Amino acid sequence: MIFGFCGTLGSGKGTAIELLQKEFGATSFSLSDEIRQECKKRGLGLERTNLIAVGNDMRKSHGDGYWADRVAEKVKALPNWQKKVATVDSIRLPAEVEGLVEQFGKGFALISVDAPVELRYERIKKRARAGEQLLSLEQFEASEHKEQSKAKGEPNLAATMALADYEIVNDESRPELERGIRTIANKYHQKTK
Repeated sequence: MIFGFCGTLGSGKGTAIELLQKEFGATSFSLSDEIRQECKKRGLGLERTNLIAVGNDMRKSHGDGYWADRVAEKVKALPNWQKKVATVDSIRLPAEVEGLVEQFGKGFALISVDAPVELRYERIKKRARAGEQLLSLEQFEASEHKEQSKAKGEPNLAATMALADYEIVNDESRPELERGIRTIANKYHQKTK
């Protein structure tokens, strides 16, 4: 069971992944973590603008599915990986989804997580993660528009989210989100038996 996650910033993907780690023993991977490693290798800071630029640069050099392929190799390097639960976070391009489906077939499911922009903005302010310093809701919304590019090799979150096998709107409580993730994981586990 390989669960891919796509969705808007602050929507609750991390909370969903934490549940899969805790209750299903999932090993977690992130395309963004791979990009962060590349930024560090280049001596760049981890600001969102650098992450986007480096992510796009490597896709232009190595193909749109580069980051997904890199993570798929790490999943397959796990001992006895076919019997494990893994999560892959930060999927932002349809080519990344296609690459993961090609690598894992029916063992892969894409989960899209979203929430209203105002709620996500408040969550981002609360968690205060490095590289996410925002001055206003308007700036937050403007940064999101950068992930809706129609240019080849650049993030197109809307098109990626449209490919999801499961969609969660996380506009209620944490227990509601966890209930939804449990339901998906259990259904998917039944389908793969």
